[in-house]
Amino acid sequence: MRSSILYIILICIFYSSSVFAQQQHRQLGPHQHGHGQFNVVMEGHKVLMELHIPGHDITGFEHKPSTPAQVAAMKKAQAQLKSGLHLFVPPAAAQCKLVSAKVETASKEHGDGGHMEFHASYTLDCNAPQKLDRLRFDFFRTYPSAQVLEVMIINSKGQRAYDITAANPVADMPKQ
Repeated sequence: MRSSILYIILICIFYSSSVFAQQQHRQLGPHQHGHGQFNVVMEGHKVLMELHIPGHDITGFEHKPSTPAQVAAMKKAQAQLKSGLHLFVPPAAAQCKLVSAKVETASKEHGDGGHMEFHASYTLDCNAPQKLDRLRFDFFRTYPSAQVLEVMIINSKGQRAYDITAANPVADMPKQ
């Protein structure tokens, strides 16, 4: 029972922090190329992850695809993002499996035109969650235009925020 309540609280924190980040993002004006947000909530065997990133960092353009090459780039990007575990890599010892993945695009209108963003969410199930002590971001190998992911990790032991880059691609999980 206690675990279920904690899980619900963590989910609420996860989604409220996501909404707050989106509101803050809107208040700051146009999105910034090279910068995305990544949220992680861990509870027991379950890990929920959420990514928000400018379309330019993923496809090289930020408008709706208008050519066959751009349509192909969009389909490739959605497939790559949907696979998840090759981008955001837990330790093998944690025995994590991707249970679900959802990838969407959203267009935001700004004074300087529209900007496409990718939103991806993932659910993992880990057989040995006690061994999930870090997360490696191979994301930057696939998407070299991405420069920084602002990462927030929440688990039963606390929360931590990181600025993850290609040069520093590992986030440790909060510990007591």
